[in-house]
This record gives sequence, C-alpha cells and structure tokens, in this order.
Amino acid sequence: EIKGLWELHQKFGSLEWKTLLQPVIKLCKEGHVVSNYLQNVFGRYEERIFNEPSLREIFIDPETNKLYKEGEKVKRLKLAETLEIIARDGVDAIYGGGDIGKKLIEDVQSYGGILTEEDLINYEYDL
Repeated sequence: EIKGLWELHQKFGSLEWKTLLQPVIKLCKEGHVVSNYLQNVFGRYEERIFNEPSLREIFIDPETNKLYKEGEKVKRLKLAETLEIIARDGVDAIYGGGDIGKKLIEDVQSYGGILTEEDLINYEYDL
C-alpha cells in the first residue's frame, strides 16, 4: 500500500509527503481507543495474540498482562517509528534497499517466507 500511496502522491499530490503521514504517526504515538468490536476481535484471537510475540507486544497491556479492553488506548510506537522513517526517506526506506525493507525481509524469512531484496527493489505498483 505504501508504494501505491507514494506513486499517487508523486503524480497528484500537492502536500509534502511527510505532512501526509503526520496524522497517522500522531495517532500511533498517542494511541487509539479500543472499541467494543475490537475488544471482541481480541477475545476471539486471544490465544494467538498471547503466543505471537509481535502481536503480544501490541495488544497486551504490559501493566496487567491482559488484552486491552474497551475504552483503553492501544499505542503503536514501533509503527510510528517506521512511519517516521518513511515520512523522512520516502519509499526507498522499504523498496530501495533501506533498513525497513531489510527488516521486513528478515522477518518474512524467519517465518519461512522467500521475500528477497530484489523482490522489493523490483516491485512496481500499477496505477
């Protein structure tokens, strides 16, 4: 999605790229309130969330060691950091051999995936 948004911005955008990402970066840092619906989704996937470290880090309150509940705030600090890099460096951070792309490849391969740096570099988004 980021590549497509970048391409659309390059073709049609008038605001600075980093300006477009600021609201979502702010939301990730400040957190969003868990709705009743989201609480129910968490409940359906509780075992999976607890057993997957990357999900646990996001959706488990470190103070209570329980899933976030309706009315509580979930912050996405790592996502905010990632988006700040993309805001600064553009999509090269992912698709141009940047650190985010390298980390993505490492994560995918650690789960048995076959994503390579060439895949990211050669990825094209068709408008």
